[in-house]
Amino acid sequence: MPKPVVIEPLPFHSGTQSKVSNRHPMRWIGMLLTTLLLLALGFFTFAIFTFKSVAVITEPQTENIKITGSLWMFKTGDKWWLRNGNYTVKAMKSGYQPAELDVIIQSDSDSTIKIALEKLPGTLLIRTTPPQATVTVVGQSTYNPSTGITLPAGEYQIDVFADRFQPATTNLINEGLGLTNEVHVTLLPAWANVQVASTPRSTVSINGLSSNTTPCKIELLDGRHSLQFKAEGFKTFQTQVVAVANQPMELPIIHLEPADGRLRINSDPAGAQVTIDGIFVGQTPVVRDVQPDIEHVVTAFKPGHTPQTKSAIISSGKEGAISFQLKPQEGEIRFTINPPDAELIVNGSSYGKVPRSISLVAVEHTIEITHPDFKPITRTLKPRPNFPQEIKADLIPKQMVQLPKPGEPKPATKNGYVFSLIQPGPFQMGSSRREQGRRSNETLRNIELQRPFFMGIHEVSNAQFRAFRPEHDSGSIQTISLNRDEQPVVNITWEDAARYCNWLSKRDGLTPAYREVADKIITKLDPGEGYRLPTEAEWEYCARVNPPNRDLLKYPWGDGFPPKAKVGNFGDQSASDFVINPIPNYADGYPGPAPVGSFTANQFNLFDMNGNVSEWCHDVYKIHPYEPTKAYVDPIGSEDAGELWVIRGASYKSSTITNLRYCYRNYSKEKKSDVGFRICRYVE
Repeated sequence: MPKPVVIEPLPFHSGTQSKVSNRHPMRWIGMLLTTLLLLALGFFTFAIFTFKSVAVITEPQTENIKITGSLWMFKTGDKWWLRNGNYTVKAMKSGYQPAELDVIIQSDSDSTIKIALEKLPGTLLIRTTPPQATVTVVGQSTYNPSTGITLPAGEYQIDVFADRFQPATTNLINEGLGLTNEVHVTLLPAWANVQVASTPRSTVSINGLSSNTTPCKIELLDGRHSLQFKAEGFKTFQTQVVAVANQPMELPIIHLEPADGRLRINSDPAGAQVTIDGIFVGQTPVVRDVQPDIEHVVTAFKPGHTPQTKSAIISSGKEGAISFQLKPQEGEIRFTINPPDAELIVNGSSYGKVPRSISLVAVEHTIEITHPDFKPITRTLKPRPNFPQEIKADLIPKQMVQLPKPGEPKPATKNGYVFSLIQPGPFQMGSSRREQGRRSNETLRNIELQRPFFMGIHEVSNAQFRAFRPEHDSGSIQTISLNRDEQPVVNITWEDAARYCNWLSKRDGLTPAYREVADKIITKLDPGEGYRLPTEAEWEYCARVNPPNRDLLKYPWGDGFPPKAKVGNFGDQSASDFVINPIPNYADGYPGPAPVGSFTANQFNLFDMNGNVSEWCHDVYKIHPYEPTKAYVDPIGSEDAGELWVIRGASYKSSTITNLRYCYRNYSKEKKSDVGFRICRYVE
């Protein structure tokens, strides 16, 4: 109930009083009139002092006004005369809600009463094309298409949706007043009518779903669509069509080509390389589609076998087959072995006691000659037809092999390069996803190193490398020389490092670990006893495994960061000219590479496994899958010329949590000013 309104009195001005004449012939009539006049004058005087003039204003204007609360009231013109007291004012108008107001009339009250009438709600009746459309009004989905929706007067947004039609939005003013407003909304199609035809007639599918037979008209929703035309005996044709809503289009006639023939190719032995009309198509067994009704030349070839060529003509939609019986090309291998009762193993399969000679297919073979009391030998060779080859060897008794103690330096090369003997063992390579600074290429792998090996205790120096390539210059960075004899060699490619290993192997009478073909260096599945780069697994084993508990180290100095003591040559404050974020509060005394072996050796008597320069590894770079149940035994990679090679270890430029960790993996094919190498070999 609204608060009563206080009404103030209006000033009252009396009119001129009529003078009652006593000149009436009838005295009693005069007295009566006088009395009535006096009464009227008294009432008027009473009204002046006890009634208040009040104006009632309504919005909108209406004459239908009622005031209740007293019998003592009257109206003159548009004024109401009310005495002091409580009243109820009620205003009514067609199309509006009745308005009622309680007021209190006092002598000092306002003389005006204002009442606002509220419009009655109106009904919105919305008709749509198509009729099954969904209508929402002010976000409400309660619209009933038969009865409409009743809403207060005002402006409303109407949204209309229908499947396969473009949505529409319109604004509507609802007048209210109990009236019904009817609106018609027509939606535009959200599709385009597309006319398609083909020769011959075919079935056309849309995005792999519905299908029709050409010629036909199809409806495509606005956007990109894939149309596929199929007819028996013809090639499937596929095209992309961009439809614009409500814009008809006609596609050019689709001309289907006759279907290919299918050619199935086999060989004995399987795995032969196959070309059709000079184009490589795979290895046998292989099935390929070929152009129909013309002659095709098919060639099969396999290493160690004589190539064969056949021809075939396949009809449209038909299948044919060709089989090749490849004749092996063999070469003779002759043996002169001491002791004569040694065992011959070829590609992992035993041939028993070493024979005088055997014939092998002319592909590369791994030949091993073993004896319980002698050191085995391994050779890799490729037999040549009509050119016998011979392997001569006197096996060395095992008791003559003198191995140093683990960790004991062993001079191994004529230029004084020193090794440390590493006893193998299992460990887990890579890092956990929770490790701070981890990169996604540091996959966890279970490694089992079974073959003992020698690891170089130093990185190869400039002086040692220039014995192989006298003209080499490692250059400089800023004003800092990288080329002093005692510094590690840098600005060399992986191939440069591998060629150095082969050069050193030949110099020391060992079989080179790498194959050199033209200008390419190719790794071997078994590098033998020759000098080589450390495998990535060997490098990480020597860096991280910490005997005797075989804990895995995160950094050379422990697990915390940054390093506190002078533990290696990293990107310290003195290298700030070329290191963006040098290690805070760390100084190692060398802005560039230090002389090899300047810092304390690690647990395997190896120097600079982290710091000084990063190091090339033997492996082609790849990201290994996570296989928690698999163990990799002495992983050495595949036989490959490679494009990208693994780089391990930090350098004098390294300064972040990520690249100072032992697990950090990098790769390149280009030379770098902070990448060198150390050498390694298996114990034989």
